[in-house]
Amino acid sequence: MKFFQKRHSAIKRHLDTTDKMQYAFLIMFSGLSLWTIYLALKTDGYTLSASLLGKGLYTDHFMDFLNSVRDNCQANAYSSRCSIYPPLAVLFFRFIGLFIDNDTISSVFKLRKYSYYDQRIVLIFIIFIILCLFLINRLLSAKLYDRNARIRTNLLVFVLMFSYPVIYSLDRGNIVILCVVTSMFFVFFRDSESKVVRELAYISLAISAALKLYPAVFGLLLIRDKKFKDAARLILYGIAFVVVPMLLVHLGDIIMLKNMSEEELAIAAKSAVTASSYGMKNPETVAYAATHIESLWDMLKSIWNNLMRFSESKSTDISFSKLGIENIFKIPLVADYLGDTENRLPMLSFIISEAVALVLFFTADKDWKRAYFLTYILLNLSTSSSMYALTFLFIPFGLFIADHSKREIMDWVRLPLFTLLFAYLPMVYYNKLPEMIIFLKLHQLSTSILGANNLLGFSLFQLLFLTLVIPEIVRLVVLGCRKIRRRRAV
Repeated sequence: MKFFQKRHSAIKRHLDTTDKMQYAFLIMFSGLSLWTIYLALKTDGYTLSASLLGKGLYTDHFMDFLNSVRDNCQANAYSSRCSIYPPLAVLFFRFIGLFIDNDTISSVFKLRKYSYYDQRIVLIFIIFIILCLFLINRLLSAKLYDRNARIRTNLLVFVLMFSYPVIYSLDRGNIVILCVVTSMFFVFFRDSESKVVRELAYISLAISAALKLYPAVFGLLLIRDKKFKDAARLILYGIAFVVVPMLLVHLGDIIMLKNMSEEELAIAAKSAVTASSYGMKNPETVAYAATHIESLWDMLKSIWNNLMRFSESKSTDISFSKLGIENIFKIPLVADYLGDTENRLPMLSFIISEAVALVLFFTADKDWKRAYFLTYILLNLSTSSSMYALTFLFIPFGLFIADHSKREIMDWVRLPLFTLLFAYLPMVYYNKLPEMIIFLKLHQLSTSILGANNLLGFSLFQLLFLTLVIPEIVRLVVLGCRKIRRRRAV
């Protein structure tokens, strides 16, 4: 009996000295996941596939990766395929294309799904995903490491590796997951005591920005820390990773076109024309671009035009798989109620929210909050607010859940919101979907978009933002009042 009493007191003592938030996250995440699995079994997998895979049939899986390999391996990819990727990403996809059969690379857009049958490109994609997940695992494990709680930290990292944003990112095949790796390395190790590690952290962020542009926002951390020389060096790295790959891409285009036979040029023109509707360009224009050498200036103009076109298309898109605050006002039910025919409210809300996040980034009192506000600025952009980009939220969450300083009361409100954004949300309303579609006036959207994570994701994301904004503003007001009182007392 005494043995059990001693054992119970030891466990109690251990729990008293452990960060209960980490246990709370694991319990909530596990509970939601089990509920989701139960509903999936009850509905023959429908509730799970509706959130990730449409109805379980072929739609467009892995195509952000497979399409990008096909498109960017073509000559003059910016003008012939309307590529939206920076030059470094184009080089990355072209390197992968070296291992792929030419028939797969030059296939027309309508036959893109046959990429699945080329085992080489699928194997390369699997290796790419495994490598990215391994690196995220190592980075989070290093940040959460606790010698006295290895099992707990390993469980935390494990559930994050199988969280909804990661699985959705794998389904899309977007290289955003690689940008998460490089951005996370920068945020976690930019203050490392090792000069080599710090320099590698700067290079990592430069690579991330050169792959997707918007991770460059994390460079503001160096400005906030008043490390202006380091920030200047980071900018130079960024310029180098844009300019050098651009020159290499242009040189590759010239070599490629000069070495192509007339038959290969005809195939390239046909393939480009079939993809023209996807890129919203004139078929004759893309056919010419796919077979003729263009100048570096023309390539720069194509890059700019593609980015502007992509940004415009995303800003007018209606989708529940977006996280930006503008998306709330684009829901037909909300838009009809507000009667904002000129879309002024979405733009105004976007500008205000971005400005508030930027100001609070400079005034925040904790590192995880600063990382969160920058992540919000990034994910609030219409061009980078897709649901799979939630993997960037691992960066502030890793800092948040590893923070052993004094906890705020609001942290217990933020924790469930983080959990709901990462976990698989049970689709308890699956038998009421027809009524929901009619009520929300969503006839033009696919049923697959109405999974619980997509339906609630942007609301939860914006609500989490409010749980940081309101307390931070209150804290600043209180500090300001105290300063005024001190001055008057003097």
